[in-house]
Amino acid sequence: MLIADGAYGSDWRGHTHVETGLEIGGAVGVESRAHASVRAVSEIGYLWEQRERPWGLGGTFYAGLGKEDMRLGLKSRLRYRFHPEWSIDVSAGVIFATLENEPNVSDTGFVGGAHLNHGRWLTVRLDVNVKKFGDWTTVHQNQPIVHEGGYETAVYGGVALRGHAGWVATAIGVAGFFAVMLLVLASGGRS
Repeated sequence: MLIADGAYGSDWRGHTHVETGLEIGGAVGVESRAHASVRAVSEIGYLWEQRERPWGLGGTFYAGLGKEDMRLGLKSRLRYRFHPEWSIDVSAGVIFATLENEPNVSDTGFVGGAHLNHGRWLTVRLDVNVKKFGDWTTVHQNQPIVHEGGYETAVYGGVALRGHAGWVATAIGVAGFFAVMLLVLASGGRS
């Protein structure tokens, strides 16, 4: 049961959590055609932390946007504060939707990570995405080549802004995304 801030003598306090940044990574082993090596990532959610104790827990909505794909998910998050200015978050969750131009890529998968946080504004991120994808065919010199599907395990590392700086980065990212979409639509759908 979730306890409201300070209710019944609780030492838990809640606050919104946002982090938005950039990650670079690659697939370990098999890689789908829709794999993006650079992606913008944003997480928005809620986190409860204990007063006078180092633990916190919560959840976030996850969005990763690459050149070839967009992955949406939900993550649970466990925080351990080992210094007043430093903490580490461990997260795990599910990817529940993808927006990809590849019919052979599954819409569901796994997302997890470890994030080193400094103060209220900076995070160094390490994330893992696991997605299933099916076989696909390409043509080389008029001969079809069947590429075997499997599980893509992609590892990403990067940095993100949190707190007020994270909200500003999120607003700039959303505005930029919609500006690009309007330009694509205005050009008749040609990118």
